Amino acid sequence: MQILTERNKSILQAVIMGYIEEAEPVSSGTVALRYNTGVSPATIRNTMSELEEMGYLRQPHTSAGRIPTAKGFRFYVDSIIKLKELSSPEKKKIRSRYHAGGDIETLMKETSALLSDHSMCIGVALPPRFDTIIIDHIELIGVGVRQLMVIVISEAGIAHTKVVHVDDNLTQSVLTMMAEYLNNIAKGVTLQEVRKRVIKEMRSERRLYDKIIKKILQISDAVLKGRKDEEIYVEGRANILNQPDFVKDAEMLKDIFEAFERKSILLKFLDNTIEKKGVHIFIGSESENNEIKGLSLVTSTYGSGVYATGTVGVMGPMRMDYLKIIPIVDYIARLLSEILTEKGVS
Repeated sequence: MQILTERNKSILQAVIMGYIEEAEPVSSGTVALRYNTGVSPATIRNTMSELEEMGYLRQPHTSAGRIPTAKGFRFYVDSIIKLKELSSPEKKKIRSRYHAGGDIETLMKETSALLSDHSMCIGVALPPRFDTIIIDHIELIGVGVRQLMVIVISEAGIAHTKVVHVDDNLTQSVLTMMAEYLNNIAKGVTLQEVRKRVIKEMRSERRLYDKIIKKILQISDAVLKGRKDEEIYVEGRANILNQPDFVKDAEMLKDIFEAFERKSILLKFLDNTIEKKGVHIFIGSESENNEIKGLSLVTSTYGSGVYATGTVGVMGPMRMDYLKIIPIVDYIARLLSEILTEKGVS
């Protein structure tokens, strides 16, 4: 096992800080001039060579300075930086951007825009799953041939909508009757619990409108089914174009924008992070997605109590400013948890 000395750590930190600031290879002379390492340029050069041999730095071409590797960034994040809480003015500024009331789409758009604006990277937000919403009431509205919109209003008034396909064309009067039935059993519970109650009723008694109950079960299954691409909110794509890392690598830039367009790549990845409560940092290939291997992601789950219901995060180059971005993601996730708790999401 490799053990880094205090000098190793100090030089590694200086190189990483320089690379984050300039997006250019960092020379031993730059480290000596700009950072108080307390050692000579010759010693810095030797130490940088050691760090390169250990895999923490690399030299992009002969006579250039060094840049951090994914391993170097990982050590920096895990063992060097000391995170600080956002200041009260910063928290107040973020909090002021949220608007009372509204629907989940507005809330997610505000969240992804906040993350993007404060990080100058890409902000992403994955909304709560339908099966976590504490229901106040439900509305069913026909919106097309064999299509209907399910509107679930959570306790305290936040609206969650989803368009689902059904086997038959249902008149609005039938949909209204279904909604009335649902609202008799849905208040104060989740859609998952509603589904259990519908199944129990189907088994316990045969009713004249049993076909209607079966349709209700079909609709609830469709709503609870896996997420679609449009259920992820991404803001700040243009920020990538301002990153010199990607401007110089057209192929990587193409892969990243294709990932954003398809969204399913991000959706699958973020959905998996819900199982990992709290803040997590994925650097480069750690995300296990080739399309975004040139990026780092800082994510955090949000929810209420012990339950995580969604994920927010920031995507950017591996040289993103982790010291700044990690506290932003953490605070916005905690603030979102607070807002959704008030609005009745479990």
